[in-house]
Amino acid sequence: MAIRPARANIDPVSAGPPIPDPERVIRDEDWYGQDLSGRVYGQYSFLDTDWTEVVDEGAVFDTCTFAGVRFNASRHTGAAFTNCTFRRCTFFDTSFTDCKFVGSLFQQSTFTLFQVTGGDWSFVGPPSAWNRPRSSPRPSG
Repeated sequence: MAIRPARANIDPVSAGPPIPDPERVIRDEDWYGQDLSGRVYGQYSFLDTDWTEVVDEGAVFDTCTFAGVRFNASRHTGAAFTNCTFRRCTFFDTSFTDCKFVGSLFQQSTFTLFQVTGGDWSFVGPPSAWNRPRSSPRPSG
């Protein structure tokens, strides 16, 4: 019988959520009407933040977590939200035009008057998020 190194018995997948870098946590902020065009955020956590009427053109969000964020009446054009998680977010009268959402995940979010035109929504999950009552977010185009 071969002796295995101690590491072989450690589960490489942690059961708990990753602990965010405190320098990259934005919590309880009001970003009402801000222009985020051209900004780049990598591995940030946006928690309970108001993005009402935010606009952005070409902003990049990579491996970010959005929890309790209100995207109401926000407009996003040519933005990238790659490998992001959206948990308990509100998308009311939100529009995404030619945006990239590759590998992103939506959980317990609400979609009302949600508009998507073009873009890349490959590997977005879960597909059941598009079938929730009171929502019509199925991407078209």
